[in-house]
Amino acid sequence: MFAQDVIPLLNFLEIRQTSVIGWSDGAITVLQLAMTNPYRISKLFAFGANSSIDGLKAAGGRSPVFALFAKRCKTEYGLLSPQPEKWPELINGLRLMWRNEPNFTTQKLHTVTVPTTISDGDYDEIVKRDHTEQLANAIPVARLVIQRAVSHFAMLQDPDQFNKALIDFLSGQN
Repeated sequence: MFAQDVIPLLNFLEIRQTSVIGWSDGAITVLQLAMTNPYRISKLFAFGANSSIDGLKAAGGRSPVFALFAKRCKTEYGLLSPQPEKWPELINGLRLMWRNEPNFTTQKLHTVTVPTTISDGDYDEIVKRDHTEQLANAIPVARLVIQRAVSHFAMLQDPDQFNKALIDFLSGQN
């Protein structure tokens, strides 16, 4: 559904084609976009993605870093959402999604033809390293970028490193 929501937004904004950047569920979303609407995507940067639930680490969501981030999300949702009382409903929906999706086959990933970077942190709590490597290998045009000394939350832990990898990719330096 996330990927399906993007196309009407691009249409409304009159954006024919664009580079897409995603983190975690957002990275899964941009991969889905590239597989289902390739003509709308010019470049793809996916950080912390998985292509199946087999790529997730057991108990990754119970790591101290993940718990700290989840607490931050709950606080920010309470401050920013027009309906903060719906937090439990959001979490229940996300948990259901995380237990069942995504389900991208190697054959489907092989259809991604736009310049792609698959990136992750050296110490990702959620996604297995070998899965990230397999994901990058399944996309013929992808390159793998492992960011050093960070986890699934690289953009918060080392924003300079994260932004450099992203800017280098978007500017065609990589």
